[in-house]
Amino acid sequence: MRDLKQLFLYVFIAGYIVSCGPSFNSSNPSNQSNVRPEGTEAAYNATSITYSVPTVSINATVSFKRYSDYNRDVQALAISYAEFHIYNSAGQIVQAGETGASGEISGYLPKNAGSYTLAVNTRSNNAQLMASILNNPYDKQYYSLKYSFTLSGSETNLNLGQVTAEINTEKKESAAFNILYNLLLANQFLRTQVKTDQCPAGTSCTYVTQNFTVAPKVQVYWTKGLTPAVYLNATGPISYYVPESSGGVYTGLYILGGIDDDLCVDTDHFDNSVILHEYGHFLEKAFSRSDSPGGSHNGQKIIDPRLAWSEGWANFFQGIVLNRNYYRDTTKIDCSSTIQYSFKDFPLEQEVLDSRDRPYNTGEGNFREISVSRLLYNTVATPGNSADTTGELWATAPIVQITSDAKFINIWNAFLGLKMSALAGGRSSHFINYFLKSDLSGNGVIANSFTADEDYLNPGSAPLTREKQRATLNDWTQQVTTQSSVCPTNTDASVNSSGYWTFLSGSPKADESLNGSLSWSDMFNSNDFYLYYHDGNQTTLSLEYKSVNSSEPYNLDLFLYTSSFIHLNNEDKLKKSESYYAYECKTCAPGFSGYEAIDLAGLPAGHYYLNIKVDQPNLVKSETQYRLMLGSQFLCPHSP
Repeated sequence: MRDLKQLFLYVFIAGYIVSCGPSFNSSNPSNQSNVRPEGTEAAYNATSITYSVPTVSINATVSFKRYSDYNRDVQALAISYAEFHIYNSAGQIVQAGETGASGEISGYLPKNAGSYTLAVNTRSNNAQLMASILNNPYDKQYYSLKYSFTLSGSETNLNLGQVTAEINTEKKESAAFNILYNLLLANQFLRTQVKTDQCPAGTSCTYVTQNFTVAPKVQVYWTKGLTPAVYLNATGPISYYVPESSGGVYTGLYILGGIDDDLCVDTDHFDNSVILHEYGHFLEKAFSRSDSPGGSHNGQKIIDPRLAWSEGWANFFQGIVLNRNYYRDTTKIDCSSTIQYSFKDFPLEQEVLDSRDRPYNTGEGNFREISVSRLLYNTVATPGNSADTTGELWATAPIVQITSDAKFINIWNAFLGLKMSALAGGRSSHFINYFLKSDLSGNGVIANSFTADEDYLNPGSAPLTREKQRATLNDWTQQVTTQSSVCPTNTDASVNSSGYWTFLSGSPKADESLNGSLSWSDMFNSNDFYLYYHDGNQTTLSLEYKSVNSSEPYNLDLFLYTSSFIHLNNEDKLKKSESYYAYECKTCAPGFSGYEAIDLAGLPAGHYYLNIKVDQPNLVKSETQYRLMLGSQFLCPHSP
């Protein structure tokens, strides 16, 4: 969840990269001349072998050690539900299976004297977890905890005792097992919480039709001392998720293992928040839908609400799974005697009046990722709980922080709704809040706790109000349709009594430039976005605007974007009108001082986004009103 340069994120991936890493240097990965093909993972084999000859029973208990990302204490945890093999001296598999809940192993071998090796592998493919921790997307080699033993041929039972993956081994398999462990933790949490009988009384849980079983298979790439930035022709520490293979980068989670074989730098393999954050993105792809364009996000500013939702969900998910009210990203945990934290160690608890990503204007919270995280967490979490420090599995640890009213299943139901409903695109927390509000509306107590009108600085206020978020689309991708008369008053969509939308004087925020080109523009204060369905017929789409007095209005530009656009990306601007025609519109209504128009000829039928952008917002102008026209028809807000 660290800051990224936006250019890197969308320059080559067909879908997008969801990432958590600091700014780093990158060449253009789309121009890679030697793209390595994706490898094939060895077939999973946990089928027990039976023998008709006399056998010896082999037993063991396996675990791994890790540094706690809470206080750097060394913890020993069971390796649960993982594949294991036993090899003979010729390298042949003579027994296979899966570890139990407590890391127990049992199997039978023929009573043959010789040398054997137990190998516990960093992958699971069962009803508990479907995941593999692999070295890279080319070799796809899993890691193994190996233990050698011998048989004399006379034993009936051989107990190997405790076999542990230590932290400071050459290959550091313990780190790979910690990644696997966190994914199991997430699946166990979901099995506990996403059950139809968990739906609170009076709520609908429309989209939850069955109990959660297990998430689809995921491949995770991690190498000791390696930053996944190398797969992108880049440098610097980063972890990320790739939902779709493209340009020589392949689908999967990529976890930071260090840089240039150095572990005395930032690493993420013991950062449970980071691991589960990335897995949250995977679950978003598997069970919901994301329209995130990727891009820069550091939890300090207004960003694209599609990106804010995706990152906010992942921040929330790690916290609720780990039973902790914060997000933690450590640095130098592998070599420092004292744990160090990155600047992104931030709270999720409503009682903590943290200044980071705090919204100040109504509707602004939907454009801030940590605000999205806080709203989700505080909708379902009982405030004031101390953080869990042990990382126990949900199968054995009580879920103390889930409220008896609004539960995680309500969040999951809204999460599923993004995929199950007939939305055209632009998925953001606006939709999640809309689903949540609708889902909770059957129970007045829950609905009030989500939407009650209280002040943001009041710790007991309702999340939706405190985070200054909306459960409607009036600030983002409001659908517009044609009608013959001026748009009627619509307070929900911010249409005034005269049928105009407004940019208030002083509200637009200054754009930012990078190397002379526009790199950032406030998507809440300086831009309005509307969803428009084009039927394929040729016509002119126009923007008329004026000031509310005799002063000069803001200069407004009109852009038509693709349905999966990246804001400010010129390649996604299908049509644009950026000239300021002051007092030149011959067909405009009296008083209009600006006019922009785009010709839709040749544009295929489909959904598009209209962007009304304030040009040079740092130059404060008069309050500016505008309206949209399609030919002679007015474009007006339409409820979803």
